[in-house]
Amino acid sequence: MNTRIQSAPGVRGCCDSAGRMIVIAYTPRTREQLIALSIAHGDGTRAQIEARIEDLLAAGLLIEIEG
Repeated sequence: MNTRIQSAPGVRGCCDSAGRMIVIAYTPRTREQLIALSIAHGDGTRAQIEARIEDLLAAGLLIEIEG
């Protein structure tokens, strides 16, 4: 199974880079898709985006799902 990342239920994004990542993740995406889209939007380097994903997962704003 593939692990995908999506926004947690009821979470809304806003205009900063973390908020944009939450909006991008309304549709479940693989980690690589989420990173690529965030880079394309100019939201930071790969390392910055990977760290942001970990922070948002730890905070419960993003969740990992199987499938």
